[in-house]
Amino acid sequence: MNIFLTILIISAVVFGLGFVLDRWVTPWRTRRSAEEIIRDVRSGKPTKPRDYDFDISFDSTGFVVTMLKETSKKPIFMTWTEISRIAAFKRDLFATDCVCMMILRQDDIGIEVNEEMKGWSEFTQALPTYLPGCKSWSDWFIAITIPAFATNETEIFSRHAEQEA
Repeated sequence: MNIFLTILIISAVVFGLGFVLDRWVTPWRTRRSAEEIIRDVRSGKPTKPRDYDFDISFDSTGFVVTMLKETSKKPIFMTWTEISRIAAFKRDLFATDCVCMMILRQDDIGIEVNEEMKGWSEFTQALPTYLPGCKSWSDWFIAITIPAFATNETEIFSRHAEQEA
């Protein structure tokens, strides 16, 4: 009976610690990390150089996503006028989250871009310039990042909503 009671107590303690980590510690650390990132962005603090796999570039016509490490792959191009909807969301990558956007055309074919791509910050800041009615980064970023490890999908642009306004 003593062994059973010991195992039961240890199991309860481990479960309790897991619950505390999942419900309080992880969201607190994620929120603190997001606040630090936002503070750095607002203060203009330069970010560390990274080794990117993809590049997002844009101009007044549209945007291009290019694979940087495999140059045989053809870049993906979409004009601003083709875009019918953009949804921002977060992917749970087990130990961290990745902020993403799904950019769709009218036929529901589109491309997913994310914060791990070179040019992401400039691209997200420029969206309202090229897509009138698109929410600015500051209007949707916190809604996407908190709470941690939840998808938090948010529509940031809809051509249909723009036409109704």
